[in-house]
Amino acid sequence: MQKCNPFTMCVFGICLLVLPVRADEVHVVMDGDWAIAPYGDDRRPIITYVPTGTLLYRVDKSETYNDGNQYVRAVTQDGISLSIMHERVRPLSIFGNRDFMPHQDFNACIKSGCELGNDASFKITAGQPFSLKESVIYTNIGILDEKVGFLSDVRRKAMVDDGKLTQIDDTYPKFEIIRESAGALINRCAEDTFAHNGTDEFSEAEEALAVIYGVYEKSGSDLTFRDGFGQEGMQVEFRLYTAIASTRENGKISGRIYAAALNIRCAEFDQPNFIENVRIVELPLTTEAPENLSDYFTYPIPGENTVAYIPAERKTFSILLKPWGTHEGLAGEKIARNRTYMWSVNSAQQHFDLLSRLTGKFQKRSIASFFISEFNRSCRRIHRLGGARESELCLQGQYLED
Repeated sequence: MQKCNPFTMCVFGICLLVLPVRADEVHVVMDGDWAIAPYGDDRRPIITYVPTGTLLYRVDKSETYNDGNQYVRAVTQDGISLSIMHERVRPLSIFGNRDFMPHQDFNACIKSGCELGNDASFKITAGQPFSLKESVIYTNIGILDEKVGFLSDVRRKAMVDDGKLTQIDDTYPKFEIIRESAGALINRCAEDTFAHNGTDEFSEAEEALAVIYGVYEKSGSDLTFRDGFGQEGMQVEFRLYTAIASTRENGKISGRIYAAALNIRCAEFDQPNFIENVRIVELPLTTEAPENLSDYFTYPIPGENTVAYIPAERKTFSILLKPWGTHEGLAGEKIARNRTYMWSVNSAQQHFDLLSRLTGKFQKRSIASFFISEFNRSCRRIHRLGGARESELCLQGQYLED
């Protein structure tokens, strides 16, 4: 393999100049890697796997983390804020104008209408962008733009939907996702059940969450706690996610609201750790005042000079997320560092399997990818690479839908 100096990189045998990071440029992850939370102390959780070819926006200046590596903060094409190793990131402009970016290797037909597996094919590697004109794939071979194969519209769409391919000229991030936590509204880790997080008054978000999930019943301006809510040995945390679409029509805000109830297993010293399940109610993001205002809560949208209207009646959950293939042995402090989590993605295949499963539930690839980062805590590098006894637990997870 040809080596480059620190300011160049090799693409198919050619060394290209790598310019310093600029925040206004679109960047690309050249080699898939795990990312840490963008802010925090020197023990930040590893929140997600970032596939090769992922587009990055708002790339910030690099910082040195406690592992000695340089990291940059960025927002992915799916709206995830994270920090990733600087050496993995390059400006997208080094590739020139391209239409699509693959995140996994795939075989393309070398003739129109071929059957993969039966006919000869051409391998397109992850992170090798290409153009597509009338189902014909064009990419760089050396310094020339060459026709290398065919990709049908049906297969292209399926690959985009599955998160294996990104259309570069689309608008990203698709959503600006804002999380608000109501904290532990229900706690049955100790003998006494308590509701709410110790303050006297509810915020608008907390009030909406409490009623949506039936924790409290609303009577006029009063909220009354429903006795018996929650299970012994569990803590229930509530979160409200506002997903604002990046594109607006006539200046109007659109998007979705996701109300989430996390059922968290109580751990030692009454500290929560492993998430048993997450129940999510999906609601439309309505900013136009409904006729019967008494049936709705008003909820100020963070960063916007307007409010959302959330139905006041109790809802049944529409999406149920479970640990599925996560090994329960990972609940130990050495792996999760006492962080609340439900999944532990420790290989590229685990990531794509879980992404496919969640995309089927949310019907939006970017939303599915975001929620992976919310409820995932990956193992440390030494465990992912098979260098410790915990490695077997980290690599066992099977997230593909049965």
